[in-house]
Amino acid sequence: MLHIILYILKIIGIILLVILGLLLLMLLAVLFVPLRYKFNVRVKDEELYFDGTISWLLHLIHGRIKKDEGEFQIWLRILAIKVFDSQKMDKRRKAKQEESKKPSHRDVDLSEEITDKEPHKESSKEPPKAEKIVEEYIEVEEKLSFMGKINNKIQNIIDKIKKVLKNIRDKIINFFKKIFDIRRKTILLVEFIRDEINKKGFKVVYESLKGILKHLMPTDLELELLFGTGDPCTTGQTLGMLSILYSLYGDHIEIRADFEQKIIEGRLDVKGRIRLVRLIIIVIKLISNKRFKELNNNFKTLKEAL
Repeated sequence: MLHIILYILKIIGIILLVILGLLLLMLLAVLFVPLRYKFNVRVKDEELYFDGTISWLLHLIHGRIKKDEGEFQIWLRILAIKVFDSQKMDKRRKAKQEESKKPSHRDVDLSEEITDKEPHKESSKEPPKAEKIVEEYIEVEEKLSFMGKINNKIQNIIDKIKKVLKNIRDKIINFFKKIFDIRRKTILLVEFIRDEINKKGFKVVYESLKGILKHLMPTDLELELLFGTGDPCTTGQTLGMLSILYSLYGDHIEIRADFEQKIIEGRLDVKGRIRLVRLIIIVIKLISNKRFKELNNNFKTLKEAL
């Protein structure tokens, strides 16, 4: 009997170890297997054509975003099974809308019954009481004296003047309060930015964001672009900004500017990969950094002061 119990416990232990191993394997795959992306963009005759794909673990998870000739489609496959398709959802939505627009037989019958039966109701209106209201008004006017009316008007004018003066005083006080509050907050912000400890913390945050952005940037990029804004000045400024890409991707970029007409044509091919473990390492280093902790504490203090 004891032998059977130990054998059952052994089987349960093996099953638990297998499940634990599979979970560990899945965790390692999520951390180390990169998410690959690829995007192709075409612009011609003011029409945008877009085709992008993402895949993970030998296309175990595969998604696509496509826009071609006015049609837009998004779909996602997991284990070669399509779990989402935007076109199918649009077709179902249109079919439901068409069904909802069709009138039901019950509504048609009810509408016919309503048209057949016309109500015959006589509305009775009470005669107006204008004469009674005029008599009451005359009685009230007779009771009020001429001096009473004047006093009431004077008192109303005085109350309105007091109210206007009070509003003006309150607005002036609130205006100066806002000015002093803005000045106080500005001083606190300037001191926070100029603080040497905070400057070191800003530098750590900048380096971390730079590392994240560098990892997210595509590994391969090819760009051919012909553009013009219609204004030579803005075209030159835009060309100067786009020239920064030459320092990153060199000969894979060809940008031409048209200073005479408004035009945009070209193509963009992008490939890249993202590893979750790399991002996690950058975030952990940032959170555990001493300068970042000091910056975070100072920011909390500043937030309470503001």
